[in-house]
Amino acid sequence: MPLPDYLRTADYIYDLPNERIALHPVEPRDASKLLVYAGGVITDSEFGKLPEFLPEGTLLVANDTAVVNARLIFFTPEQHRVEIFLLEPVGKSWENALVDKSGAVVFNALIGNKRKWKRSGELRIESGELTLNALVEDESQPFHVTLSWNDDSKTFADILNLFGHVPLPPYIKRSDEIGDKNSYQTVYAAHLGSVAAPTAGLHITANVISKLSEKNCAFARLTLHVGAGTFKPVDAENVLEHEMHPEAFSISSETLQQLVQQVQNDQPIAAVGTTATRTLESLHAMGVQLLKGVEMKDGFDVTQFEAYEPTDVSTLDALNALVAYAERQSDKKLHGKTRLMIVPNFQFRLVDYLVTNFHQPSSTLLMLVSAFVGVDWKKIYEHALCNGYRFLSYGDSSLLKR
Repeated sequence: MPLPDYLRTADYIYDLPNERIALHPVEPRDASKLLVYAGGVITDSEFGKLPEFLPEGTLLVANDTAVVNARLIFFTPEQHRVEIFLLEPVGKSWENALVDKSGAVVFNALIGNKRKWKRSGELRIESGELTLNALVEDESQPFHVTLSWNDDSKTFADILNLFGHVPLPPYIKRSDEIGDKNSYQTVYAAHLGSVAAPTAGLHITANVISKLSEKNCAFARLTLHVGAGTFKPVDAENVLEHEMHPEAFSISSETLQQLVQQVQNDQPIAAVGTTATRTLESLHAMGVQLLKGVEMKDGFDVTQFEAYEPTDVSTLDALNALVAYAERQSDKKLHGKTRLMIVPNFQFRLVDYLVTNFHQPSSTLLMLVSAFVGVDWKKIYEHALCNGYRFLSYGDSSLLKR
């Protein structure tokens, strides 16, 4: 379907009381509540029973990115607190920055209380003989910050493990705690590079994965490194004027082949979270790029509205083109970035079920849910608000059928 000309941001606002925002997760993870929506009917359950609501043969696809301790807290000589939130390394990937032993890296970053940090000043954190220094190199936003340390036996990952804080979302109004290092990470996290967790996966346990296997449902992975833009509300009156930030992804030929099998056999695909959904739904546009002969110098790059363009390329043909391309790569993976924005009228080509938490008003995540279930998103959220569901990153979950 064509992209609409206008979408009112005001249509995606609902009243979310502060007390409904979860400040801590439930324990165990899979004891959280689960709202199941299918065919207009809502059922209340618990997350540990997720496999009972999925058809036999479903492929569940999750994002296995891992969260980086991306918040650094410094104090000026006058004891003013300055917080640096790392967004992405300049000129290299997160993976390369984390193994860096050069003693210095440059990052795009947000800075809290910047006015108290004089441009010429260098801030310092110390732990024993190890020091981490921060210097603003560029006053444009996001800021360019150089981080340097005095021990070339330490990687930047070592530095963040020692000095960094868990990047809890801004709506969780508390300091990070020791337990957050575990609870704000999925049990299958494998590739460091996110500054926010793919929170739909926080409920999944080894027990849930085992129950999926018992029901002949497979579990597959892809990687999309979540950026801070995921929390950015849509400020424009017209949703379509909102700018999506690029996020890096990779997906293996093995996962692509599993997707091909699901499509060929007309079996369902369930995405764990909006990040997995956006990656999966970017694949068709990527396959179209390949079949059009687009040169991939720096990997794939899916623009914000590219997937809305009309095409005669089938989902299966696009996936097969991607499998063949991935098999030719040294690591047997696709790499790239996606800015895909999913709003009403989007044509879903792969995802039949969506596992997701309850999202902020006027967020692109809520708009994706609206595109997936239609106007019933209001019915779903009203039910959740009236029945004690906990909202946002550490909140409860839902299983939505398209």
